[in-house]
Parts: sequence; C-alpha cells; structure tokens
Amino acid sequence: MARSDPIFSQRLDPLFELVTVKTTEKTPYGEVVCRARNPLAAKTLMMILGMPSGPCRPPTGKMTKNGLEKVLSAARKVQADNPEILKPLADFFGVDIDERLNDSSNWKDLCYEGY
Repeated sequence: MARSDPIFSQRLDPLFELVTVKTTEKTPYGEVVCRARNPLAAKTLMMILGMPSGPCRPPTGKMTKNGLEKVLSAARKVQADNPEILKPLADFFGVDIDERLNDSSNWKDLCYEGY
C-alpha cells in the first residue's frame, strides 16, 4: 500500500493524534488540563518501542500517567489493527512490539508518579 494512499493515512490516525496529548489531571488543588505537546508523546512512544531517543530536554519533562495511557492506547490500536505498520521497527530494532506495549517495565519512569 502506497504511503500517499488515504487508507494508509487513516491507519496512522491514532499516531497523528499524539501530536498534542490533552488530559485532565486531578491534583490536590483541583482538576488541571495538561497538554503534552510534540515531541513528548513521540519520544515517549519511541522509548517504549525500544528506539533510542533520549529524554526530552527541560522544561518539557515527562508524560502524566493519563497521557502515557493515551500514547499506549494509540500504539496498541495501530499494532492490533495494522501490525505491518510497526513491523519495520520490530525488525530493525529487534524488538517484540506486543511485548513492548504490554509490559509495564518498558515504560517505567516515562511518566510522573503523581502531583
């Protein structure tokens, strides 16, 4: 399937939604809307998938737990519906994508523990 094909682009839609991850977080001071902007979600996903990317520079920080769940959910959807999309990453980096997306040790320390 050609990358210019609109169907291919639709298959990537969950990943395109990671450009800005918006969550509502509960803090001791009330609810707060958090926006994790590019490249935070992309770099977080890269680290989950075993791709060397390094952390984001300050002041970007880490994802919230809810934001991390959105990243994982998007990647899991792409993997479940269209595993051929992430297969080149698995082959190149020698990783099991399903294992990387479902074993919490792969995303240890990629989000804040709380507020």
